[in-house]
Amino acid sequence: MSIDRRYIISGSNDKTVKIFCLEKKETPVNIKNAHENWILSVVVSPDGRYILSGSRDASIKVYDLESHKPIDHFKDIHDGKKEKYIFLKLIILDWINSIAVTPDSQYVVSGSSDEKIKIHEIKGGKCVYDSQDKIKGSVSSVAISPDGKFVVCGTGSSIAILHIKNEGETYNFTQPKINLINDAHEGIFLFLQSSIYNIYP
Repeated sequence: MSIDRRYIISGSNDKTVKIFCLEKKETPVNIKNAHENWILSVVVSPDGRYILSGSRDASIKVYDLESHKPIDHFKDIHDGKKEKYIFLKLIILDWINSIAVTPDSQYVVSGSSDEKIKIHEIKGGKCVYDSQDKIKGSVSSVAISPDGKFVVCGTGSSIAILHIKNEGETYNFTQPKINLINDAHEGIFLFLQSSIYNIYP
């Protein structure tokens, strides 16, 4: 949902992004074939300008919220080095399971089945952070604290907290400190409260 509560955005395994306008209560706008595979995560930027979608096709798409037109497409942003047999078929695990946008609407954080968190600039798609081998387990959920200082991700059994240096209005993504909370759950998706940064300073 957008911050102004005007829109609800949904993404589905039918590869479609739908935009519901709560004010007009009209038939939702369908962006068909938004991705080449299932859409696993959608988000509206805090400034209300963009829709972002993350997919099993290892890409993120950016749309203008008002015009519904595509703005950018970040392809193959997760490398899919992790592989797994699913129903006797070898699957490359590069799915983007969850995305979140920083409070200033400048960066998108993605969590993937390749056990990585990456942060990209929304304008241009430049990668400014790659967790590389610091996260253990497929990343199922990501969230950002309201002050933009923490990125939190959940895997099948652990929670990782990245401390991002926010220098005034400028983010510094160079080697952030990472805390791991192991064995937090057993295969349960992470639910994040907005006050996480008060709980874990």
